[in-house]
Order: sequence, then C-alpha cells, then structure tokens
Amino acid sequence: MTDSNDDRRRDRRDYSCIPAYMESKDETQYLALIRDVSTRGARLFVQKSLPIGDPVHLSLYLSGQSQDPRPATGLVVRCEPRAVREVWQYEIAVEFDAPIDDYAEEIADLTRRQTDMGLFK
Repeated sequence: MTDSNDDRRRDRRDYSCIPAYMESKDETQYLALIRDVSTRGARLFVQKSLPIGDPVHLSLYLSGQSQDPRPATGLVVRCEPRAVREVWQYEIAVEFDAPIDDYAEEIADLTRRQTDMGLFK
C-alpha cells in the first residue's frame, strides 16, 4: 500500500512496519518503528522527542531472516507528539542524507508480505 497524496513527499511511500534502531547525536540507541518509507525518507514512531535538524543513524531490519540491518543516515525534519501516547510517544520524519535506492526491492517485498498478511486495510 502506498501513499502518494501528501504534498510533502516527492517519492512514493510504502506503508510497512519496519523495526529499526535509531542512534541520535547523543550516541544512545533507541528502538523505533518505521511506519512508512520511501527511498528519500521515513516516518517513524519513537519513544523520545528529537529536535528538528538532529542527525540520526538508522539500522533497518527489512528481512525476517537474520541478515544484517541496512544502515541509513538522515536529519529529523519533523517531530510531533502522537495522539495515542503509549509505547510510541512521538512521530518523527527523517529525510535521508542519500536515497536508499539499494533497499527499494527489499522494502517493496516486505510491504507485499505485510499486506498479504492483512496488516494494512
């Protein structure tokens, strides 16, 4: 499933639930959940607010296999508190430093598998 109606986005976004680790400039590693992703950026659910402009390093877990995570770096371009503030208290948007074109096929495969399982309706 994709979202192409949001005018802030230049590229197609794939709705996926991608576990990730995020490291911010304080070098602390946090668990995050990527809600949607394109080759240029992602929307993540996180437990900690981050300032706009902060650099982040992400480790994306795109496969159900025990493969190494895929690295990506970028800047926080938006951070907002979520309406439902249980585990994931904030939603952030990250613009990648460079497009993650090499991961596009893996992301599409994961999105298809999750859609086939009925995660997105």
